[in-house]
Amino acid sequence: RFLRRKEKYFGRDKIARDITLDDLDEDDITLLLSGLYHIQDGTDQSGRVVVYEMMHIMGRSPAKSIIRANYFVFFNILSPMPSVQTKGIVTCFYDLST
Repeated sequence: RFLRRKEKYFGRDKIARDITLDDLDEDDITLLLSGLYHIQDGTDQSGRVVVYEMMHIMGRSPAKSIIRANYFVFFNILSPMPSVQTKGIVTCFYDLST
């Protein structure tokens, strides 16, 4: 199922390799640079990385770009962190919309 989704959002030729910035389109990169994700400096009391997802930014973005940006952040930035491998993450959904 995971590989079918990866194929759907990135293409068959990318199934067996890591996704890089070069695989993202302009909308995906704009979303990454928009501040959709904020990774807190340091950890919570249990040693987990804290990630904030800005819902007010997510709400104005194409679903495909959200999925592709999410994949990139989780597999290229968070997963390689040793503390994420051993303790996991905490995700906080933050909404500034009115």
